[in-house]
Amino acid sequence: MKITKIRIKKISKSELSAFRLSRKTKQTNQRSIINILRQIVNIIDGDYDLAKKLFRELYINFQVSEKVFSKLKQSIIPLNKRGNSGSVIGLLQRDVSKVVKIYSSKMKIDSSIQIKNCLKIDNKFNEIFISLVITNLDNILNLSKSEYKQIINHTLPIYKYGISTQGTFIIMPLIGIKYNNQLITNMRELLDMNHNSLLKKVIHNDDKDIFTAYDIFISKKINEYLETIRILQKHLQFINSDVKLNNIFIKETQTNNNNSKEYDKLNQYGFITNFELILSDLEKSSININNIKITTKPRLPLKVMLFSLINMGFVYDVRYSCDMTMKKCSSINIMDFDIICMIIDLLVQLIRIDKNILNKLPELCKLLLNFIGANVFFKLKKIIEKGNYKIDKNYSYLIGKIIIKICKKF
Repeated sequence: MKITKIRIKKISKSELSAFRLSRKTKQTNQRSIINILRQIVNIIDGDYDLAKKLFRELYINFQVSEKVFSKLKQSIIPLNKRGNSGSVIGLLQRDVSKVVKIYSSKMKIDSSIQIKNCLKIDNKFNEIFISLVITNLDNILNLSKSEYKQIINHTLPIYKYGISTQGTFIIMPLIGIKYNNQLITNMRELLDMNHNSLLKKVIHNDDKDIFTAYDIFISKKINEYLETIRILQKHLQFINSDVKLNNIFIKETQTNNNNSKEYDKLNQYGFITNFELILSDLEKSSININNIKITTKPRLPLKVMLFSLINMGFVYDVRYSCDMTMKKCSSINIMDFDIICMIIDLLVQLIRIDKNILNKLPELCKLLLNFIGANVFFKLKKIIEKGNYKIDKNYSYLIGKIIIKICKKF
């Protein structure tokens, strides 16, 4: 056998030194960012001036050069979708397992961080900030092992991020499940492309065993997702303000993490079961720590003001308000808002399959009832069953409209 010699390029001392310096700089910068985040979440009670100062430091640490930003912008393969916030979403050419979300709008530090009864930051800056807080929560606050594991399983890591004079970007893992030559990326697509048609078939065949198996299965998945939100609420008083099915991402798992007969039945029937539900779309999120509320600013303030004047901006009131109560609906706890929004969207989708479907899903109903209380759940169920809702467009407005109806019934 002939042995081929492999020539290994010798690394010069200067190249090795530059590599070590670059790695050291990155590590130092990361430690600096973690330290600032830790200071933010442990800030002195109500000290907004200090909070603004720390966010200015954070902003400076996020800076990248125009050259780096331009090079990244040229190295992505755009997907056939744009973010609602004006972002471009694409894959990295050198690594298609990573997704880039990039904004080409300019952002200045003074207009990006403002104190107006609370601390309001630009939504692009906010997305990086919230993502970093969540993915580094074990380095910032005291979490139990089970809480940390729950968060890791149901959120996405942020690989790289940056703010330049030309725009901002974040790099995260590509997620989704390939199905019929398409990529299912969120819960709405999962229902539309797989679960809904199979549920109709189960109803038509009156297959009670499959319905029971589905009830147990989907309840478990939703419970894990909602428990993640509750953990973030416990430590950060976290409000996503945009929880709807198309913003609940799908991450493929290698196994079902469960060898029960229920999973086997569903798999044989054709249901996709090897997934986790992922909390995403964090740019509109807010947290409240030590009487310091940190939220985002509206991209279109005139639109928000107009909708509020004509009493159609209920979701905007929650999203952009500095309050920790819902003034237009004081009978509902603001910490239940995200969960109620998700439940509304889910129930609308299920009831469109069959008006009596909830009677066949007792475990799911019991789970949702436990999260928001019997009073709210049964009022919500009654409103949706009576209405003819089609939440395919203007999600936020329609979901807000249903919540207002619940409030009026108290």
